[in-house]
Formats: sequence, structure tokens, C-alpha cells
Amino acid sequence: MPSTVYLEAPAKTQDLLTLKWLLRSSGCKIVSTWHDEPLLPANGLRSHLTWPRLEELKLCDTLVVVCGDIEEIPLELAIITGFATAHNLRVIWIGLPLEPLDHCRNVHFFPTLEEFRKQLGLLTNVQPKTYLDLLVA
Repeated sequence: MPSTVYLEAPAKTQDLLTLKWLLRSSGCKIVSTWHDEPLLPANGLRSHLTWPRLEELKLCDTLVVVCGDIEEIPLELAIITGFATAHNLRVIWIGLPLEPLDHCRNVHFFPTLEEFRKQLGLLTNVQPKTYLDLLVA
């Protein structure tokens, strides 16, 4: 069975959309939907963090966070990452490492989307259902 993934980021960015298509082409099922909805200015950047979104996250085995090089993590992003680690989901963090998560065995850091893409590209001869498992092994 392919990995089920929830995508998270401080905002809808090109990196996030690139990652979504990269994971889909690798055989992953993307469960999160907030990034496919139109962004309404009145709602703000973080309006997608709601209880139903956390319920979507519970259906996944992996949370992939695209954080880039921001130094201050938005509270909502910290909450959803904490929720995922507390529920023992695999967390793939793309961007500057978050020090409190350094000691969590289910959290794996990649400095850039390009580095994550390279690691995924090394696995092109592997069954798609095992890509994420091999990346973080």
C-alpha cells in the first residue's frame, strides 16, 4: 500500500505544489486538501488549520512539512507537527531543522526540497510504495 501523506507549510508556495506532484508521481496518496482550495484573502494564510484538517492528518502515515529557511515557526505549524509526532506519524521536515524535534526518531530532516528530491531520485528503481520508507530508514 502506498504511503499516505499530509502536506503542511506556512503558506501555499511553489515548493509545496512541486512537492505535491513529486510525491504523487512517486506513488504516494496525498490526503491533505487545503493546498488545492483557493486562498481567500479574508481567511489569511493559516485558516486551513482546523479540527477537520487534523482528522485528515490522522488518516496518514506521514506528515511532510515544507518550511524553507524561515527561522520562526508559526504556532499552527508547531501544533500540527506536535500532533503528528504525538500520534507516532513519520514526519519529514524540509527546511531549517527544528531543534526540539532533533531527538524524535520519527522525524527526518532535509535541508531543501532539492535535497529531498535527490534522495527520492536515488530510489527510482524501487517500488513506489517503499520510497518514503527507504528515505527515512
